[in-house]
Amino acid sequence: TDRPVWGLDAATGRWLDDDALTRWAATPRDPGGHGTWVASLAAGTRWGEWQGLAPGATLALVTAAASPDSDAVHEDTALAGVAAVFARAARSGAPAVVLLSLGSHRGAHDGQSALERGLAALTADGEAPGRVVVTSAGNDGAREVHARAEGRGAEGVVALGLRVGARPAASPEEVLGLSLRLPRDGAVSLRWPDGVQSPWTTVGQRQGWRHPEGGGYTSVEVRAEGDGLVAEVLLASGGTTAVGRLGGDYTLRVQGEGTVDAWVFAPGRNASEADRPVFLPPYATREGTVTLPATSRAVVAVGAWSHRASDRVGEVAPFSGRGPDALGTLRPDLVAPGAPVRGALSRAARAAPTRSLFPDARAWSPDQRAVSARGSSASAALVAGAMALLLERFP
Repeated sequence: TDRPVWGLDAATGRWLDDDALTRWAATPRDPGGHGTWVASLAAGTRWGEWQGLAPGATLALVTAAASPDSDAVHEDTALAGVAAVFARAARSGAPAVVLLSLGSHRGAHDGQSALERGLAALTADGEAPGRVVVTSAGNDGAREVHARAEGRGAEGVVALGLRVGARPAASPEEVLGLSLRLPRDGAVSLRWPDGVQSPWTTVGQRQGWRHPEGGGYTSVEVRAEGDGLVAEVLLASGGTTAVGRLGGDYTLRVQGEGTVDAWVFAPGRNASEADRPVFLPPYATREGTVTLPATSRAVVAVGAWSHRASDRVGEVAPFSGRGPDALGTLRPDLVAPGAPVRGALSRAARAAPTRSLFPDARAWSPDQRAVSARGSSASAALVAGAMALLLERFP
């Protein structure tokens, strides 16, 4: 492309010069394909009959993955990348739109995670001229990854049921992660399928506990954050017994007076779609499934709507993360096409489709340069491109 392209290694904060950027671009990368797909939707130049929303925009490519073979991004690295892009845009006298097509349920969903506070500072709570962050609402709207209940005070216990699909005997070590938002007087414990319960954990404590009958392990931490408490529960496999392999119906037991929220933020590395942990009635809900950082009011949070004849045209896509956030604020801000959308397919994803997010070649274009897929990441990318056009016209 003849348009300006910036390249940033967010882990080191180093901007690539033209020669380094040329060498970087010549090497097939992005084996997952997600970054290439969303970047092309926001600002891709024309290929065939397709192009991104803002094909003339200066493109800032930021490498922020935890490793070359991973799509995981550390929060501090992501924040450093956002700050660097805004700073360079300011030096160039140009507005900037940052696309964060990522999300997690790790946190209280109240806009107060470290990443969300950092984004709020960089954008003056979303009011800074020429600085816009667009993020996706997530794709868990059709899963029971959230539970909500009213706590019963010190004398009572709320029991949140969690079903975990059984892992095979040869399955590698698994770690499941749960986040909770508790009342100020809250405490939490985990009961295993055989009825054995870990010790109660209260504010300021972090406790590890190994199941006496098979090696499974629980770690629970409760800390003060904002107006309440945030708890993190890690459930790890260990050993070869049924208990150690994980699987079955677990119970999060919560004490405290007030609203209790819980989310699954790590389903386990080896979980199939059918085995993913889900909360059980009566407290399971598909509301409140929007991911962080889309619970921040400093960002433009985007969900997906269906726009193809094979789907429910004009309706919010069933998978799209739903609000409200934990404070009852309406999220996301808007919805955009996301079921499905065609974007560019990375060379690395074509070369190793089993490592790609798009392994089904039937979704590829005949020339293997594009792929059709669904997700709120695509919706956010389209809105980011539209925002860039608006800022060009009204900086």
